Amino acid sequence: FTYLSTGNGALNYALSGSIYKGIPLGCLVEVFGADGSGKSTLAYSLINEALKRNFLAVLIDVEGSFTPFQVLRNRIVDANRIVFCKYKDLRRVLKFIETLGIKGSEKNVKGLIVWDSYAATRLSEKEDSGSIAEEVRVMSAALKKFLSIFPQSDITLLIINQLRENLRGVSFLTSYTQPGGWALKHASHLRVELKKASSNSKLTRIVSDEEGRVITFSVVKSKFYLPTSTDFILLYRHGIDWEYSLIAEAFRRGILEFEGGWFSFDGKKYRRVDLLHALKNDEGMRQTLENMLEPSGVKPEEVEKDEVSECNSKPVDLESG
Repeated sequence: FTYLSTGNGALNYALSGSIYKGIPLGCLVEVFGADGSGKSTLAYSLINEALKRNFLAVLIDVEGSFTPFQVLRNRIVDANRIVFCKYKDLRRVLKFIETLGIKGSEKNVKGLIVWDSYAATRLSEKEDSGSIAEEVRVMSAALKKFLSIFPQSDITLLIINQLRENLRGVSFLTSYTQPGGWALKHASHLRVELKKASSNSKLTRIVSDEEGRVITFSVVKSKFYLPTSTDFILLYRHGIDWEYSLIAEAFRRGILEFEGGWFSFDGKKYRRVDLLHALKNDEGMRQTLENMLEPSGVKPEEVEKDEVSECNSKPVDLESG
């Protein structure tokens, strides 16, 4: 597989067993969770990683959540290269995705399509038309096409979904479900749930409520690696940060010790800000910590080898062909 990093070593490891890999290209991914759990932030981090490697990056921004603040917060390298789609109705979005998938497969393009979000997409531009049953039928038919398109290509479709309360007739038994019916659950090669971590999480010791929050990343379904879960820190000002993720993951595994506001690493003590600054500026120190977190011995250059793309990031002409 060709992998696309999430920008967070802990999440990459949960998805693929390596801090350098991440999400495979050529699959359908569903990311769901409650409001404020970091779904869009994770998607923007993936888009940023795709742009860094000259992959095609497409954002179907139904919710209109992509703003200049998100560009600065997620430090997106070149937002002008993102292909934007502003379609709001389901049929046009599905047709757009199908066209991109087919043309991308024909031209051997590597890339990522983010749909943010399915739950906010209306069946039709007419507000009083359609029903939930019709919406599910349309989505089910489209997913069957996608399963014959994307696995044969190097383009991953990431669908962001929301949670809905599912009351079963008893007031104290509240469960949650996701829009899209069973079709989306069955069609997805990878399903990820994001939710706020419990107060007992070890990472709550190294982040304050003013700086960020601890999120539980659960791989609910995976056809590529063992389903698992991990905690990571979502920063309010910087979103997902690679060096910060190394510190958090090393602390969670017990590689770094934290006591009295000081981290202990390689016989030296660091304040958190100083350790973060050192990892960003000292490549040797960062590589040492990465080697401790990478049990398989895989190097980043080995993951990216033979994965150079000559993709064209211009919008696809939907009217032609």
